[in-house]
Amino acid sequence: MATMLKPTDLTKWRAVAKLRKGQKLLGHLLWYTIGELLLDRDQLEAAFIKSGVDISRIPTIHPNHAFQRATADCERMRLPNDDGTFTNLLVRSVRDNQQEVIRMLVEEQVDAANQRLGYQPVARMTWSAEEPDLATVLPETNAELSERATEVLMGLQEMFDKAKRHYTGRAIRAMVTDLLANGHPVSVRRAGGVFFVPYAHYTVAKQVKDLVEALRMASKNDGTAAYMVAVANQPDQKVMVRREATYDLGREIAAVSERIMTWLSENKRVSAPMAKNAMIEVMRLQGRVNEYERLLEDNLGDLKERTYQAKLLLTNVFQNKLDV
Repeated sequence: MATMLKPTDLTKWRAVAKLRKGQKLLGHLLWYTIGELLLDRDQLEAAFIKSGVDISRIPTIHPNHAFQRATADCERMRLPNDDGTFTNLLVRSVRDNQQEVIRMLVEEQVDAANQRLGYQPVARMTWSAEEPDLATVLPETNAELSERATEVLMGLQEMFDKAKRHYTGRAIRAMVTDLLANGHPVSVRRAGGVFFVPYAHYTVAKQVKDLVEALRMASKNDGTAAYMVAVANQPDQKVMVRREATYDLGREIAAVSERIMTWLSENKRVSAPMAKNAMIEVMRLQGRVNEYERLLEDNLGDLKERTYQAKLLLTNVFQNKLDV
């Protein structure tokens, strides 16, 4: 989660200026933080509707993902024992796919210096697509279940049922990030968390801000907040946006280009969906570069050429490496 920022922090940014009446805008600065929320589907839909965001953006919670979350919550660390040692209840993955999830609960004994004294798998926790609402527990042969392990395992079904109904802060952050991507943002803070959104995408920026505020109200989580301020169309602001857009877009282009080069250098085929998604990503980057050059009435260094080179590399992938 990003560091919590205050509205007054905005005054420290050169991009912020007092707007004169009738002055044109480049866009808006937007930043937000989302705490560790836990909201059910109804709460989330209400927040989306309130902020004018289509509820179709809320993904369905797949039971296998809910089971993975529930079993992860079974872990317990540094439980004290009478002899001065500690017990850790660990969860280890055995199998994870769309049809079956198997997790092993392990009891680990450690001393005060965290040196392992014992390690024993005690039970398998299983989910199957054939019975998607059931969390199954099967003790390991000859394993002795402690009271602590038994208590955790007895609560697994309840935790699974809760996980199927609720969205975590991590899942909600992914939804907000996905929404913000429609505004073609660039990061203007190298540590992340602060974005510039072109004025043409004001509606998206406003929706993100309103959604985060609706989430804060629904969750009553004070660690959740969003702020947005206008960026005037002035020379110094253009310099700032150009510098950060060049850096941020350049970083993204470098990442996708490196991935494509790895495909070309490896002695194996590339799946059609992977190559197609890479092409979509490159085309979107090319569109964003063009958009920012029009907005700033300036070029962004060699970024246009680099996206063109990435497309040529992908053409090579489609011709020589594609696994059809």
